[in-house]
Amino acid sequence: MDTWIILSLIAMLATSMHLIMHKYVNLYTKNSNHLVVLITFLFLGFYSLIYIVCNNKEFKEFIIDKNIKNLLLLAFGISMTILFYNICLNYAVKTTKNISYCQLIINFSIILTIVLATILFNQYIDIYSLFGMLLCFIGFSIVIYNNKN
Repeated sequence: MDTWIILSLIAMLATSMHLIMHKYVNLYTKNSNHLVVLITFLFLGFYSLIYIVCNNKEFKEFIIDKNIKNLLLLAFGISMTILFYNICLNYAVKTTKNISYCQLIINFSIILTIVLATILFNQYIDIYSLFGMLLCFIGFSIVIYNNKN
């Protein structure tokens, strides 16, 4: 099995655990659940600082990279996207009766990813991908329209 498949499966498990942990956050707190998300990022900042201190040679090479401005801008964009994602996910999990519906909608992002990858990176969409997108859309529609929240 290719490495990317194994890593993707691990990421899938992490995504599921991420959603389940958000549900637990909402079970343990009523009004300050967003603070748990922000404290999570505080922990991540601490871990990042430890990594940079322990790998300062690598960090120095990164800082002098010719693309550092673009890389820092992308890092900022990624961090804001992740923060926004987690806050939205937290409130979605808090207000839904079935957290699997949240995950279904989130994973529907594959359609957007395929389209954007085609536009931005000239990646090819074959007939099987189009058929898969159609099946995803049909399945997504069936679940959402028959949702009895």
